[in-house]
Amino acid sequence: MGLKPDGIVGPQTRRRLSELEAGFDMISIRSAKDPGVLRGQFVHPIMFRIARELEQAGWHYDAIKAYLLLLNLFPSKREADDALLAVARLFRDNMLFEEALGAYEELMEYFPKGNVTSEAYIESASCLENLGRWKKAKELYELYIKKFPRYKHVGLCKERIALLEEIQQYQDFHDNNRQHTKAAEAQYQIGVILHKKLKNYTKAAVEFTKVAELYAKHVRAADGLFTAGVAYLRTENFPAARNVFGQLLQRYPESRLADDAQYWIGHTYEYSARAFGKLDQKRIILKRRSLQHQARLQGDIGLRRRFYSQVEPGPEMPQEVWTTDALGVLTSGSKRDRVNAELLQAIGAYQKVAENFKMGDMAGNALHRIGVIYTKYLKDPEKGFQAYQELLEHYPGTKEATDVLYEVGVYYLEKEEFDEAVKFYQQFVYNYPTDDRVERSMIAIARCYMGKKAWDKALDAYQSYLNKFPQGKEAKLAQAQINWIRTYHY
Repeated sequence: MGLKPDGIVGPQTRRRLSELEAGFDMISIRSAKDPGVLRGQFVHPIMFRIARELEQAGWHYDAIKAYLLLLNLFPSKREADDALLAVARLFRDNMLFEEALGAYEELMEYFPKGNVTSEAYIESASCLENLGRWKKAKELYELYIKKFPRYKHVGLCKERIALLEEIQQYQDFHDNNRQHTKAAEAQYQIGVILHKKLKNYTKAAVEFTKVAELYAKHVRAADGLFTAGVAYLRTENFPAARNVFGQLLQRYPESRLADDAQYWIGHTYEYSARAFGKLDQKRIILKRRSLQHQARLQGDIGLRRRFYSQVEPGPEMPQEVWTTDALGVLTSGSKRDRVNAELLQAIGAYQKVAENFKMGDMAGNALHRIGVIYTKYLKDPEKGFQAYQELLEHYPGTKEATDVLYEVGVYYLEKEEFDEAVKFYQQFVYNYPTDDRVERSMIAIARCYMGKKAWDKALDAYQSYLNKFPQGKEAKLAQAQINWIRTYHY
């Protein structure tokens, strides 16, 4: 058919494929239960849907293979440019930026008027940013403005061009003045622009980390590591975040950011456990990634060389930056055991905050999270309340202490342990009379007395609520309950 070995098609091949497609694009394969050829269904939309489902499941390697199969069989169909764009994005998301650039270039060459081709210019420039090729990225944004002057990203391109010029200025100063007193600050500012303005969090983390690597004694070193960790959190790359937070704790234990770093280590374990275990009514959704598929993609040198001829084995980013399995889906053991293990690791990290940074501003928060994990997720209220008690004793004026009093009241009300619930709700109302949850607490107290059939106290509680909140959200309910108690229990 005239196909080149690497699967790239020329004009003659494309015309021949179009002719062939006209003859069999209404054919699809039946299921295993009904083998044979089925006419009347389009093959290419089904193939595209399968590829998309593989992508959404986190099976990126298989998804790329499926998209490329569609592209090779149906290069002139409307899904073809979408498939190639998806391939480029999957390479990009797996930090194979050179391969992504190759796929984007192929998209621009073979689908110059495609519906999604303009996006390739923007996303290619982003890949160049990740590779630190500021001038090349700037040129691509300028080319977009020239080729698509009326398209929606023109304003974005102009903003990024200005920011890349600023980065280049800092880069040139840093590279030419390594011993200058402002060299570390210049390196730090590159990270700031990438993080705050360009929103390129992975590259920002890399640049922030360089501050500590190159200028370990500079005042920005610990700050750089901490902000690198925050940037990784934004990409849901929790292992990489833990790595740089751990470096901060090891190298700068006296830093004002040390307790924050320790706290966020705990947060990554807790957050991933809650997502993987679906522990919350309002689900936490994290990006689905598979280390196995990532390793297969990384190891398929032939596939990668189709888009980047100079590829070498191994990742193009430092190993600690490499996108990892945030949910721990490849860890051995049952799902429940794996979730519990992550929760216990979170507790361990939070306990280090409470023990090692008693005077820090994260200690109360850490104790609060320990209590929540034990009571809500591990169903061990005794240990949870020990953490709550420590919080109330040592950090009584904090927001976390306020939350604890209310949450313990809610817990006991749900368990129908009304006396305990009333005790905590009353303490909450007394200690924090201006809190927004006082109204709900006063109604909860009345409901506790109703549950105990202590009608006199329930009547007083509802009347107290009306006195304080005559136009409150539960005012009609309170009045109705007062009337009912007076009618049937007096």
